[in-house]
Amino acid sequence: PGASGEGRAREEFARVVKKSFALLVGRGVGPNEAAAMALRLASGVTEALLELPQLDHMVSAAKLSGNFVPVAQLVSKVFSSPEALHYSFLLSKERQQEGGAEGEGRAAAAAAAADADA
Repeated sequence: PGASGEGRAREEFARVVKKSFALLVGRGVGPNEAAAMALRLASGVTEALLELPQLDHMVSAAKLSGNFVPVAQLVSKVFSSPEALHYSFLLSKERQQEGGAEGEGRAAAAAAAADADA
């Protein structure tokens, strides 16, 4: 029984590393830096990255249910880690090629809000 639990833990670790690596590389992070950050994310050393579509979905669900606790917990985790915050607001390569005006506006607004709270 312990071996199968260990195997599942390894599979989950590998899944998180691969997903995080792909996300970071897609946002223009170099492969070495993306690999190091993906390992930190999978091991729990760094908190999860904020993905705007995920946040949008969570906020919509919270509006319907009236339960904003999961949204608050996610935002708290991301904003408590400078690394997670930094990597969360990098533009994807596609957005950079499009000019990324909308994403840049969101990132600038988030940075201004973070500065105001500091």
